[in-house]
Amino acid sequence: MEKIMNNERNCCNNNKNVIKGITCDVTNCAYNQADGKCCAGHIKVGPEQAHASRETLCTTFKNKME
Repeated sequence: MEKIMNNERNCCNNNKNVIKGITCDVTNCAYNQADGKCCAGHIKVGPEQAHASRETLCTTFKNKME
């Protein structure tokens, strides 16, 4: 299990999953590369009813420490 978790944390070592056109400023996200590229493979943004960008969040976020 630890090996799988380490692979997930280090997913950015492989540019295969980088989402073109998506940048991320969340430095403690496991999917954020040092250059701000997202390597999650896909993202989900919510909630469903938002009226301003400050009301949205990336539900794909995964803390590097988890």
